[in-house]
Order: sequence, then structure tokens, then C-alpha cells
Amino acid sequence: MIKSRDIIGKPLVTIQHGEIIGRVKDVLIDPERYEIAALVLPRKLLSRKTMVLPRHQVHVFGADVILVKSNEVMPRDDTLENVSSLVAVENRMINGSR
Repeated sequence: MIKSRDIIGKPLVTIQHGEIIGRVKDVLIDPERYEIAALVLPRKLLSRKTMVLPRHQVHVFGADVILVKSNEVMPRDDTLENVSSLVAVENRMINGSR
């Protein structure tokens, strides 16, 4: 079983080019299914938009890195279906809830 606290901070690497596209900043959990719905990446320098990577774009959750299919399909945080109902793990961990 993948634990979200083990994912935060891991680099995301594309399968296509072996390029590091960022590190996981947070994990969004689907509270109805109790599974990972998306990974949150830090904002780019000139962008105000938070980027998310839907779970279906992840190829493998490895021990050291997370392999993703490509970095071409990375929507803004408001484009995921029902994003407002997802639970951000980082905020729950900081507040002491798990």
C-alpha cells in the first residue's frame, strides 16, 4: 500500500525523456474511494497556477522516484473533476489529523 507521506517530496520523472519535472508538494485523496486522485506540484516561477497530475498519468510509484507518462498533460488545480471534494494530505498532516 502506498502511503501519501512517503510520496511527498519525491521527484517526478518522465518515462519519455527521463526529465525531472518537479517534486510532489502534496497528494489529493478521493475521500469516497480512499485512494490517490492526484499529485500536486509546486508552482513554476512565473506562474500563479498550481499544477496537478491526475493519478492516471502516473506509471509507477517507485522507491526513489515517481515515473509519469509525460509532462504534457498537467492541468490547473481547478480542472480535475470534483477537485473541491478531494482532501489535501499535507494540510491534514500539519494539523495533526491523519
